[in-house]
Amino acid sequence: MGDFRKMRASRVRPRAADIFALDVKGVGYVFGRVMLAGLPEEHPHTSAALLCYIYSLCSVDKSVDAGDLRRDELLIPPFFINSMPWRLGYFETIGHVEPTETDSLPRHCFYSITWDSYYDEWGNQLKERYEPCGVWGIQAYGGIDFEVSRALGITSSD
Repeated sequence: MGDFRKMRASRVRPRAADIFALDVKGVGYVFGRVMLAGLPEEHPHTSAALLCYIYSLCSVDKSVDAGDLRRDELLIPPFFINSMPWRLGYFETIGHVEPTETDSLPRHCFYSITWDSYYDEWGNQLKERYEPCGVWGIQAYGGIDFEVSRALGITSSD
């Protein structure tokens, strides 16, 4: 794995509103939140997909106030992922706080390379791009590690 350090692995499936931590080498803890979980079976990805945010807030410990996790301070664009990083211990759930209406972006946008089109989180095609715009598809945790490291200015891994 790149710059993420393993923490405590969990077999418990993440839920919407779970707050999680990532331990990034040389930086400390970065925080995220599961915004949607248990998507309908007809969703273009799978019902196992989790829509997550990762924020730019960094800390030397795993404690964070949910009020400090602001939608206008995302480190990387929203993304879909499965529960693998929790099972392997790269993401660790540290709390559960229901987001308010102002915690979620007013509109989600994901770019599909395959269709050269933009979609919202439900698979509805958008007429234009909205920022921040993520990638349409379930991301691998290694790709999220790369994006987080790049956003934090980490240029190489040991």
